[in-house]
Amino acid sequence: MSAAVHVIRRDCAPLATAGESAVQDAAPRMTVADLPSRSRILLWAMRLLAENRSNWGIVQQELWLCCGIARVESVLQALEEFLAILALEGRRPLIMKPSDTRRMSAGEQAVMALIAAGERGERARLAAHARWLVRPLAQRDLVAQALLLGQGFADSDVSRHA
Repeated sequence: MSAAVHVIRRDCAPLATAGESAVQDAAPRMTVADLPSRSRILLWAMRLLAENRSNWGIVQQELWLCCGIARVESVLQALEEFLAILALEGRRPLIMKPSDTRRMSAGEQAVMALIAAGERGERARLAAHARWLVRPLAQRDLVAQALLLGQGFADSDVSRHA
């Protein structure tokens, strides 16, 4: 796991940056329960990693149970690279809520929307979310990792029950 992931901020109350307060006010307040199962697992994994790097073993185990042994390595690698891109190239700090919090921050909602657009193959939405999240040179890489994360859950038991 790269040290870059630790740049992601974990906070109980998101801090608005210039222009972000309008996005937060306009966006409906989502909770973790509003997400499909696979997205809840990914969000939980990201939150655990933001809280403490020593949680990597728990994340590996959960993803192994959800994705299966054949896909877990590719999902873990995509998750690590996805978070590193967000940490290094993000336009604003990504505020991660504690892992046991039901509400989602505006940044978490944007990340989950990016991954959902990738799962559905919505190229225009993928590009729009990537533009909002990261600088121009990193957008292609972020989209690629989001697509890999979505493919990791394809045809899994979790995907069929979502």
